[in-house]
Amino acid sequence: YGVTFSILFKINSIYGIFLSMNFKRSLKYILFTVIMSSTTLAHVDHKSCEVKGYQSSSFSWNATDNTSKNQRDDIEIDLIGTKTADDVCVMGVRLKNPGSKPIIMVHGFMENLTIFNGIAQELYDRGYDVYLFNMRGHGNGARESKALREKTLMGFDEIVSFDIPAMLRYVHKMSAQKATIIGHSMGTMSSRLTVSGVGKDLEGNMIISEDYKNWALDKVNGVIAISSPSSLRNSDEVVRKFFSYDSEEVNVIRQRLLNILFFQRDPANPSNTRFGRIFNQYANWATEKAIRYGIPRYFLDTLFRLENFNFSTFELSTLVLDSMSVPSDRLYADASLWSREKKYASRDGRINYENLPVPKEIPYYFIGVTEDGLANLGDMKEDFLSQPKHENMALITVKDFGHMDIVATEKGKVQTLRILKNILDSNFSKDSLEFLKLYTKIDVYIK
Repeated sequence: YGVTFSILFKINSIYGIFLSMNFKRSLKYILFTVIMSSTTLAHVDHKSCEVKGYQSSSFSWNATDNTSKNQRDDIEIDLIGTKTADDVCVMGVRLKNPGSKPIIMVHGFMENLTIFNGIAQELYDRGYDVYLFNMRGHGNGARESKALREKTLMGFDEIVSFDIPAMLRYVHKMSAQKATIIGHSMGTMSSRLTVSGVGKDLEGNMIISEDYKNWALDKVNGVIAISSPSSLRNSDEVVRKFFSYDSEEVNVIRQRLLNILFFQRDPANPSNTRFGRIFNQYANWATEKAIRYGIPRYFLDTLFRLENFNFSTFELSTLVLDSMSVPSDRLYADASLWSREKKYASRDGRINYENLPVPKEIPYYFIGVTEDGLANLGDMKEDFLSQPKHENMALITVKDFGHMDIVATEKGKVQTLRILKNILDSNFSKDSLEFLKLYTKIDVYIK
């Protein structure tokens, strides 16, 4: 056993060194087809917008019988799809509690709906009717996302103008109630603009319309924005480097992560044998080192606080295999422009998004984290304090978490759910926020 473990350990360590030295041929094609076949993939007929199935490395949903693999079988699931005004199919999953308060969960940049998988199930258990959608260009798995990226214009303005309204329209039609939007990162950057009346006119120009705003607010109960950047003007060199990539270059980094994570055992079939446990002890340790030295530091610093991931339960494997998407070059170009010119604005330059106040007609709660390389907490506080008088607005900050681990790790989910349950169960009561101040990692500021 000792010899075997020593060999495995050395292979893992040498592999990490190869990657850090950027040897392109170093194990680049190890079981590539196996890895790709386990990557999340949605089966969607984009012409009819019929969703036929949804699968990933750790679970699958089937449209005909709602059967699942390694997933709870007590959740009533609908696979859903709706067409946008510009004829793009936005697909999603509904964790069905008919008649209950609806929640729309909107993922961020370079993510997909599975980023909210654990949180959504907890909210379903509390009796909420939960809808999760994929925004345009954020297909699941490299093959699907590439096909979607080539289909139509896949930029931020289109998400604001078409995707978020399509989600609101669909959920309001199904539930006949106002929905609460919970978004991560770009998910609430876009939702905030939609409920503020931003959208395209018939000529394709970006405008702010009171009619658009009233239409959206008629369907929204409140907004909770998790790690959502208020701007990118204070982004440092780390963030600018991150946004200098195009979608294919980011896919190479994602594949490098997948290759490293191959050394962990299959998340769906962890071994319970003594051999397997000891192997995992070495493999998990070496995997973490390989990631630290084999993946560009600016990539990690922008997105992760690596120490919050539990390598023994494959949290990072699941995130990379299931929840990370490769969005369109147009979306990268939009974000790169904001970062480079330090101006968060529409592509045509007509609207400065950064100066738009949140709508005062609905509750709006910011959730920020202290170690976020993308959604700068200082910018978020400045945004919060500069808002006009608002009846129900709060900023909640959480210590020691990064941009993605606040929603993608068990540690992060505990803190996020603690906040969400408090807000949702009290229907945005400001009095209930006093309870959150009792927790050492959480601070609350009320407008």
